[in-house]
Amino acid sequence: MSTAHPIKGLDCAACGAKIEDAVRNLPGVSYAVVDFANLRLHLDTVDFERVRREIKRIDPGVEILPPEGRADTAESQEETVSKRREIGILIASVLLFGLHAVLEQWFHEKGLLLPDYCLALAAYFLAGINVYINAFKTIRRGDFFDENVLMVVATAGAIAIHSLSEAVGVMLFFKAGEFLQNLAVGRSRRSIRALLASRPDHANLESPQGLRRVPPEQVQVGQTIVVKPGEKVPLDGQVLAGESSMDASALTGESIPVSARVGDNLLAGMINL
Repeated sequence: MSTAHPIKGLDCAACGAKIEDAVRNLPGVSYAVVDFANLRLHLDTVDFERVRREIKRIDPGVEILPPEGRADTAESQEETVSKRREIGILIASVLLFGLHAVLEQWFHEKGLLLPDYCLALAAYFLAGINVYINAFKTIRRGDFFDENVLMVVATAGAIAIHSLSEAVGVMLFFKAGEFLQNLAVGRSRRSIRALLASRPDHANLESPQGLRRVPPEQVQVGQTIVVKPGEKVPLDGQVLAGESSMDASALTGESIPVSARVGDNLLAGMINL
């Protein structure tokens, strides 16, 4: 039987797929599926520590926790702290970069190369310290074509030819892009969680003994269910009798009610108004 283990530090679906493939091939693992939306690894294994070591080998920044390792409230608090920290780093980097842009010409006129470099590099390393750390971890694993490695090579080359503003600007844009990407992923993850949490937990199944409340997973193809007023449609199906207006905004984003008549197809999640 599989158990759901929280995953910490996983920030891309491709990385999750890579971890899933590697864990599945480990001896003693009979089931492994990474749920990127909910940051969970559904795992059935006899050697949890071996799975943990394999994940660390693939990506040192990713950590798998025991099932009781972290609650959803703790995840939310950690995300909030991390977001605030990233915003603070971005603001400080932008301020330093702006100060350098204002004083750069004056530094050159006075021949003050050391303050020029110190101010630019302070903004550069403040914005890019995580990029350097991730690049080092990537190179240590023997992978030389990670985006972090390429970013370090490109900006280091710009610094080598004395293009400080360009190097800092590129690093800042990269940092801002990552931050916006993480925001978008976080919002999508929360939306998926909310949608899953709102799914119906039962279906009204017609039987010779009358209506029976059963889990939607137990309904077989060809069986008939009844959707009462105000209930969500628990499964995809076709209208056999009756007529109503359905709220499909959770599926389509449109707030206009959808008319449902005999012969129409319904999708799970629509609400009978």
